[in-house]
Amino acid sequence: MLTIRQAQIRILAEEGLRRWLYDYLNRCYPSQVQRSGVEGMRLLLKDLMSKAYRRGFRAAEDVRRYVHVGFLLGPEFEARQVWAREILDDPELEDPGWRAKSLEEAAVEFLCPPPPEPAFED
Repeated sequence: MLTIRQAQIRILAEEGLRRWLYDYLNRCYPSQVQRSGVEGMRLLLKDLMSKAYRRGFRAAEDVRRYVHVGFLLGPEFEARQVWAREILDDPELEDPGWRAKSLEEAAVEFLCPPPPEPAFED
């Protein structure tokens, strides 16, 4: 009889998530993923997933949001972007899902700010 231990199940689940994240990023940013290479992406995903878990993200979508931001801004984005740290440390955002969503939305706004309002002269 085959026995699968909890640690083996966890490893398989993490590998499945890593592949799903790789596919997601490759669909959205194929040239950047190609430039990073398979090994570079494997290391980046491992690092970002570990950081996401340390931040309390467990749901696949929450981990995806954190990894997405880390991919766009670089794996050390928390140290460089005060606004990201503020969101991640905000006691009002105790729900991991809201925190991850707020982080991703703020990153998109940071990278793609809305155009300035046109100035009208009287």
